[in-house]
Amino acid sequence: MNLKQHYNLKQYREAAGLSQSQLARLSNITPQRIVRLEQYISPNLPSSVSRALSLALMETDAHCSPKKLEDEYAVERAKQIAEFRAYFPKQHEYSRQLQIALDYAVDFCEPTRGNSPVGLFRRYLFEHYGYPHSAIKFSMFTGLHPAVLSSAENGKVPWENLTALEKVLRDIIKLPDAGIKQLATLHDNYFLTRII
Repeated sequence: MNLKQHYNLKQYREAAGLSQSQLARLSNITPQRIVRLEQYISPNLPSSVSRALSLALMETDAHCSPKKLEDEYAVERAKQIAEFRAYFPKQHEYSRQLQIALDYAVDFCEPTRGNSPVGLFRRYLFEHYGYPHSAIKFSMFTGLHPAVLSSAENGKVPWENLTALEKVLRDIIKLPDAGIKQLATLHDNYFLTRII
């Protein structure tokens, strides 16, 4: 392994000869967490993972310090979000599609069926532009923690507790304040009917 070249987390794990389960066991975390780390969903690489991976890489003559692994993780995650930011809001008729996605959320939000306005908005917008419409992909591309998105889409918390989601909608998705207000109102109505 040429350590002057940049590798992603999965490539480092494979170079160390470890499966996701083995790295998880060495790091004292779940295999699912390793999957999410390799998707760059977590904001940082846990030190238990960087230490375990660094030690495993030493055994393959490819020393890589925990700090370097953590730094490269941060760079890769930032790059993934930056590429999405640079591409997504520059699409043809983007502001019109934002309004159509909001209208779709208004028309099809059904609390009794679990159709959350946030989920409907997200899925419509991503599907329209050919992105995978899974919640995990949304988290990967925007940097929003999956638990925050899940809380919103399952109506577990009121809008006032979703500041991270609002920041993503404003700064990355580029939803205007009026659209955010409309989605917030829809969400709070959804939240209220979910708790009854």
